[in-house]
Amino acid sequence: MNRKGHLVKGKEFVFPAILLIIFVMALRSALRWDWQTFLLPFVAASAGILFLVLELVKEALTAWKRGTQAIAEEINQDRKYTGDLTYDSVGFSKGLYEGVIFFAWVGAFFFGVRLMGFHISIPLFTFLYLKVEGKAPWLLSTLLAVLLLTFVWIVFDWFISIAWDEPLLMYWLRAN
Repeated sequence: MNRKGHLVKGKEFVFPAILLIIFVMALRSALRWDWQTFLLPFVAASAGILFLVLELVKEALTAWKRGTQAIAEEINQDRKYTGDLTYDSVGFSKGLYEGVIFFAWVGAFFFGVRLMGFHISIPLFTFLYLKVEGKAPWLLSTLLAVLLLTFVWIVFDWFISIAWDEPLLMYWLRAN
């Protein structure tokens, strides 16, 4: 909330709102297609809309709970007191580091898909990301990786019958 008690319409709402608009447009477009081609965009857009609405609600509740003192702290959160009555900004370097880490994970996932295929890369990436970045427990990481692989098998292999590209690793092993 800002000093007048209204919800802050700041940067935390902009990106999810833009994505929500894109997913709604994709869903509206997909509804005009045949059911075979409509299914994948429908599932993806519906999940995206659901999670983005939940994210916007979470952000609104968080902004409402913060109150006026939290806003003042938030304004100065990217500045660190150095001890000699000056402040150093620490926000940009941390944001840059987190951005590089995010794109490294995404790049590793795409590299893994090309090298080993979807059926190995999806559970492997899910497990490693949850363990390393999320610091999730072993059971949760394993369970979510298996559930995601099961979802891919059921929806994409059995129901839609997607023809996957051959992974490079299999191509190289078969060539030798």
